[in-house]
Amino acid sequence: MHTLLCSGKAQKVAARYPASLHLDNLMHRTPHLLTQDELAIWLESGKDTLMMGCEPAFAAVNLGADEVFIELDAVQSDEPSTVGELLLLDTVFAAAKALQYQDKTAPKQPCGVRVSSVRFTGELAQSRFLWLKKQQSDKDGTSQITVSIADHNGTILATLNGLTFAPTNGPKPGVTDNQTALVSPQWCAYQDGESGTSVAASDAILLLGFDEQVAAQVQQTAPDAWCAAISECELEGLAYATPMLDFANSQIAAHGKSQRKVTVICNTGISPAIAQSIYSFLQSVKQEYSQLQNEVISLATAHSADDVLQLLAVSRTGFYRVVETGLEQQQWVKSTRCGEAQQTALYQDGGTYLITGGLGGLGMIFAKQILAETTDSHVILTGRGGAEDKQSVLAAAFGEQHARVRYVQMNLAAQSDVTQVIDDILAQRGQLSGIIHCAGMVDDSKLSNKSAEQVQAVLAPKVLGTLHLDQACAALELDFFLLSSSIVSVFGNAGQADYAMANGFLDGFAEQRNAQVAIGQRHGRTLSINWPLWESGGMSIPAPARALLTELTGMHVLPTNVGLEILLQAWREQAQQTLALYGDPALLVEMFAPLTCQFTDLLATNVAALSTQHSSDANSEQDWQANLLTKILMEEFEGTEY
Repeated sequence: MHTLLCSGKAQKVAARYPASLHLDNLMHRTPHLLTQDELAIWLESGKDTLMMGCEPAFAAVNLGADEVFIELDAVQSDEPSTVGELLLLDTVFAAAKALQYQDKTAPKQPCGVRVSSVRFTGELAQSRFLWLKKQQSDKDGTSQITVSIADHNGTILATLNGLTFAPTNGPKPGVTDNQTALVSPQWCAYQDGESGTSVAASDAILLLGFDEQVAAQVQQTAPDAWCAAISECELEGLAYATPMLDFANSQIAAHGKSQRKVTVICNTGISPAIAQSIYSFLQSVKQEYSQLQNEVISLATAHSADDVLQLLAVSRTGFYRVVETGLEQQQWVKSTRCGEAQQTALYQDGGTYLITGGLGGLGMIFAKQILAETTDSHVILTGRGGAEDKQSVLAAAFGEQHARVRYVQMNLAAQSDVTQVIDDILAQRGQLSGIIHCAGMVDDSKLSNKSAEQVQAVLAPKVLGTLHLDQACAALELDFFLLSSSIVSVFGNAGQADYAMANGFLDGFAEQRNAQVAIGQRHGRTLSINWPLWESGGMSIPAPARALLTELTGMHVLPTNVGLEILLQAWREQAQQTLALYGDPALLVEMFAPLTCQFTDLLATNVAALSTQHSSDANSEQDWQANLLTKILMEEFEGTEY
């Protein structure tokens, strides 16, 4: 059973015989069966806890003095297990708050939820009954609720103890003002571990860009491991999505909750963008299969089969590359704040700027920023939809500035379409100063439910779009190529393995294209920014979900003015990839330090001690991160045209 929601520590304990509810006894103790009208009134105070926006699925609700016994609808759902569990949480929290405030007025502001302990003893998919019991705390008189979740026989599947509600708005003691922190990846020499004489314990080894002979040698050395090689020609364009999906389903998903260590080695012919994309993909797979340990190694120089065996002889997890000087690990460091001398304007007067996904939330925000900060500049917004009636949309969005904005239909998945649009811009404006690539799409579902076609559809706007834009502008002297990536590519997100893969490609492509700029093959710096949720980015989440996000992680949704400041700061600091964090610095450290040990020294010096305190937990099991939270961290691209 994976953790649904936890801001403390998870610990496995010895199994006990499952406790049971006495269903008939509880029916006797809760004699008042609520009518539909009574239920609607009773639930009113609990509705602001709903995170998924769905009404609780109650078949019957029986009230007692300080307890409630609930039978859930036995409706079968095709939703992924994570979504079903979130809906169950909605139901539990709504009922608990209604019980807590049934005899008094509930606070009007959103309430945070606190639980002292949670114990799982069965599969929540079998949930049929809820029993909630209210009791007064001896310390301060506040109500605490115990929740038992049981199956149709009354066997208890989970117990929540000490559940309470408290208003979340207003400053908390010791909480500082929200701060921004920009962190960037860098390659550092890997020194931990020594080479052995045999392959370390990898359960599955995937060799990309190698021939079958290398795979056979590895298989001979590691007979108990699954091993396969895939040639470069099978990985071109979006084709790499299919073997990765097959690999994840056969070597990870098919093994369920079994602990698995998988290693992917990318040969020299596999681009850094694809290697990073694969690592981001596995980071999301790990959110669905918490026992997964993954390692991705990208080879920048030619290696023999013996070299590959030597790499496999040390057990590691994370993202690595092999260069002439040896093995390097991707680590994260806090960006250095720039001084006045480093400040450089991102946009120029008289410039021409192309924004893909231009009618989406971020596209509009960036377009308005360009028009506000420059004179005589022009913005071309692109999308997959037709241009009909778009002029009225532009006039409403940009007012008197709309004459400087134009919408053009463009299919990013077609190189000919992209090239034609770029040629038309050059013919009309004589130049293209910069590109902001915001287009994207999501199609959330559990890994095992995804088809190769669905995955490729999610990859297309970001992967093919980036490649086609780069190819069409290869000879142009751009000032910049800005890629709007997502925080999901760094931390992963249950149900969004393909979306993480798409955004990871952008992160790796920034490094790849900047290397081409350095040798004169391209012009203009490439910057990929891993955005969190924007306040006005086009996607909204319910207030309780926002409150919970802040309560457990310290993260706040990103105000537009702060997001634009982050963009300019990231540009000035000369990074090629930047992860943007915004919120309470102390809680951000507490949230992100356990996720990876490289996050222990990222924020302000006034929280350095807290960073050190949490760094010791870096090697503990990482499935404590709530799928609920990663779901909230989605970017605002859902529904964006491309």
